[in-house]
Amino acid sequence: MATGQKAKAGERRRMSLASTIYDKVFQAIVSGEMVPGEFLSEETLTQRFEVSRTPIREALIHLYKDGLLQKGPFRSYAVGEISLQTAKELFQVRLLLEPACARFAADNPLAAQSLREAERVTAEMQEIARRERTETNLTKLADLDVQFHVAIAEASGNRRLAEFVTLLHRQVRQFSAVAQRSTPYGSDTLEEHRKLLDAIKAGEAAQAEQRMSRHILEAMKRWRL
Repeated sequence: MATGQKAKAGERRRMSLASTIYDKVFQAIVSGEMVPGEFLSEETLTQRFEVSRTPIREALIHLYKDGLLQKGPFRSYAVGEISLQTAKELFQVRLLLEPACARFAADNPLAAQSLREAERVTAEMQEIARRERTETNLTKLADLDVQFHVAIAEASGNRRLAEFVTLLHRQVRQFSAVAQRSTPYGSDTLEEHRKLLDAIKAGEAAQAEQRMSRHILEAMKRWRL
């Protein structure tokens, strides 16, 4: 293999490893394993994940940029804490972006694949909701809820909009990890998902937009934002 090809292969492996570390730290945060205020150093995470400092550093930088970490002393980071005010602001941004996603999705003739993913996620949420409300099942429901909203954003056909919504939901997920323990997802949330999907699939853009707005407002009311 030529030197240039080796360098590119090494770069791909490094980026893949950094992405894996990002996902593991993200899941540790939203599961409550890593608590708000907990310091995360490169050295500690290097030992924990048994990798070099470079992918750890890159993962931490991306988690910080995504709003999940705060900077600490001596090149360390701390798990961020989502206040009620911050959560309210995140949901207000959702109200600006996600109804537009639903409208665009209803008008997008190429939305079928993303809508199938939203259908799959909805069916899985309904199945899990019938089980006992364990911590594992509640966490899975919250993860699936993110997947549902990202799928709708991707169905919009607007790549930039989908990227913004994906980033937004990473921060929302940090809040919902705590909020759902006292006010978990219920049958009303799943029914809202179903009605929203029906409107999008029927090509009813205005109704899809309204249902997404109502869905987000109901979540704000449920979590007292």
